[in-house]
Parts: sequence; C-alpha cells; structure tokens
Amino acid sequence: MTRIVGWLEALEEVFRQAHGRQFRWGRHDCCQFAARCVLAMTGIEKRELFQQYRSRQVAGQILARIGGMRGLITQALGEPIPVAFATTGDIVLIEMGNGEQPAVCMGVFSFAPGRRNLVHRATIDALAAWRV
Repeated sequence: MTRIVGWLEALEEVFRQAHGRQFRWGRHDCCQFAARCVLAMTGIEKRELFQQYRSRQVAGQILARIGGMRGLITQALGEPIPVAFATTGDIVLIEMGNGEQPAVCMGVFSFAPGRRNLVHRATIDALAAWRV
C-alpha cells in the first residue's frame, strides 16, 4: 500500500480528532479508528470489507465470519510482518484488556480507542503487525 504525500500530518489529525472521544461500537472503536488512520495515510477506504454494526454482539458475529480480528486485518492489509519491523502508521494486533484488537503504531507505543480517550501499550507487546 502506498502512503500519500502528507500522510503523517493526516494521521496526526485523526489522532487529534480521536482525543477525548468516548468509545462507541461502529463509530469510534478499534476497527473504525484503525480504518480511519489507514484512509488518512493512503486515501484507501477499507471499511467496506465489513458491514456496519452498532453493538459488541454484531461486531463479534462479523469477526466470527471473517476469521477473527487477525483475519479481518489480513484481508484488509495483506500478510503480517514481524512486530519488530512495525513503524509509525502500521497496524498491530495487541491485547489491551478486552481481547485482541487493532492499534496504530506510533513508534514505541501503539494506540487504540479506550472508554474515554485513546489508550496505549508498548508496540513490542503486539501479537502481530501489518504494513500500511
């Protein structure tokens, strides 16, 4: 996937818009945030790969059909890379206390929506990574 000119500034804007936002299934959750970041960096919309949802239950049903979170991310971004090779803007699969979820690598830390703001974990703790 090719990143557009100005991708870092576009990614930073997605992060600014996410700051302080409350978690909402299908609007501001880990998949929606990661997809907005990919769109900002590449100009390519990946959310058409899965139907709209507004609850944890429906999101779980979608993931079950597509091979789980790892399957969804692989379908959207291709084969994973070693976590040690993840760089700013890449997507990682990480455990943040609620099961495996995508997060956006920003170097040493990767970020995803939490209840009331973005939360972070050490990127090196990720289970898998995908190049954007």
